[in-house]
Amino acid sequence: MDYYSLAGELLEVRNSRPRIRLDRTISHLLKGEIAILHYLEKHGGQAHPKDLSEELVVSTARVAVLLNTLEKDGFITRIHDSRDNRLTNVSLSEKGRELINSRREELLMYMSELLSKLGEDDAKEYVRLQKKLNMVAGDR
Repeated sequence: MDYYSLAGELLEVRNSRPRIRLDRTISHLLKGEIAILHYLEKHGGQAHPKDLSEELVVSTARVAVLLNTLEKDGFITRIHDSRDNRLTNVSLSEKGRELINSRREELLMYMSELLSKLGEDDAKEYVRLQKKLNMVAGDR
């Protein structure tokens, strides 16, 4: 099998299709302020800014800017680390939790609509292949 040619075909398919709302929504969830809120929600509602920087693969300066915006808007709070007062932890506020939950619900509704248009067998196969691709990509 010529995997190189197949990869080229896949790139062509991905580049030629119209940008669907799902791509934009997922992209939005994976970067910026929403990504920080998602990370906090996924990790017990609290994290250190350095962890956020490493997870999002952005500079600590960029994380500081994002955190300032989130704090100003009431989506997070900053609290001093109980073990080291020089460190600050970021905590997800109730308003932040509500935002991330509503965004997730919007995304789930849209994704379920798309998957239903594929039909049961193709939808299950698509999810199976996405999981497998994530696993093999993680091996790199």
